This record gives sequence, structure tokens and C-alpha cells, in this order.
Amino acid sequence: MAKTTQKISADSESTAQTRILSAARAEFIDKGFKSARMQSIAKSAGVNHALLHYYFRSKEQLYDAAVRETVRTVWSGLQRELQTVPEGSDFETLLLTLLKTHARILSRHPDFPLFFIRGILEDGKSFPGAVEEILASFGEVPKRVNQALIAEIKVGRLKPIEPMHFWLNLVGMVISGFMASHFAKKLGPAFPLSRVKFTEKFFLERAEMVAATLLQSLRP
Repeated sequence: MAKTTQKISADSESTAQTRILSAARAEFIDKGFKSARMQSIAKSAGVNHALLHYYFRSKEQLYDAAVRETVRTVWSGLQRELQTVPEGSDFETLLLTLLKTHARILSRHPDFPLFFIRGILEDGKSFPGAVEEILASFGEVPKRVNQALIAEIKVGRLKPIEPMHFWLNLVGMVISGFMASHFAKKLGPAFPLSRVKFTEKFFLERAEMVAATLLQSLRP
């Protein structure tokens, strides 16, 4: 334990914590919160058990940190990209920017959707609170899209739809593509999706398809 109490450089600390959080997310996705083991996470991260506990005192604390880091990675990227879109841009521009940014981020981190779904359905108590807290700080993203959607409905360019139904449609169509990549890995070569290359190019094409389908369903 003496080594863990020595002063650690900022760069080394950041690198170690990044490896730990990445290993933790993989462990939680593979085994779920209850079955995940701190020793396995330490081994995957390339750190000793004492150093893992130096940063994260318990599995609950590590899970909470992994959730927050994951949500922050996705939503901060979306927020930054939408900030580059000029004020007053139409709904179609905002929607396509949102979907393409999301596709680029998740193509680099394809395990994120599975992590979210598993967290919502079965895992740690901290998941709902952590997600709610972080999303509240990035609320500008859905707010801006909702405002553009409502503006288009008011002038008659889109059919009336409750924003919640729009978001459920969007999320369902987006998540299906990323879940398909996991199905393809699990089900093997006999499964038709196994021949699909789930690259960034595929997910960007998927983003355009989702945008076009949503817009077509909403136009009078």
C-alpha cells in the first residue's frame, strides 16, 4: 500500500484512471454489476488491486464513476457539435448533425449502448441518479432540437407529434444499429448481419437513413 500513497503525477493518474474506467465498463457490460469483480478490473487495467482501491474505494463508487464518464463522453460531444450549428438553423440540419455526431462518437465506443441498457435494466443503484444529473447539465441538446421541431410543426411543415414520441422513435432506430453489431458478434457467420462491416462509415450512413425516415414520417 506504501506505493499507492506516494505522490502520483497528474499524467500518470489520469492515464491510470482512464484504463481503470475502460476496464470497469467492459467488466460491467460482460458480467453485470453484481457479478463484476474488482480483481478482474484491476488485472484488465494493468494495475494492482491496492492502486485500484486507492482511486475507487468500492465497486459501487467505481460503477458510479464509469457511468458518469460514459454519459459525459457521449453528451459533451453532442453538445460541442451542436454549438457549431448557427442559431435559427432548421430542424433537418439539427437532426442530421445530432445523428451524425452520435454515430461518430458511438462508432468509436460501440459498447456504450449496451452499457446504458444493462445499467437501466439490472444494475447499480447509482445509474439513474448519475444519468439524470449529467443529462441535466447538458439539457441544451434536447431543448434546442425540441424547439426546432415545435417551430416546424407550428408553421405546418411537419405533422404534429409529441416530442417524447419523436425521441423514442429516434432512440429506437439509432440503438438498433449498435445492438445489431453485438448480435452479429454473438450469433456468428450464419447470421446475415455478420457480413456487415460495422464501421464509422456504416453508422454515418445509418444516421442519414434514420434522419430521412423520421423526416418522411413527419412531413404532411
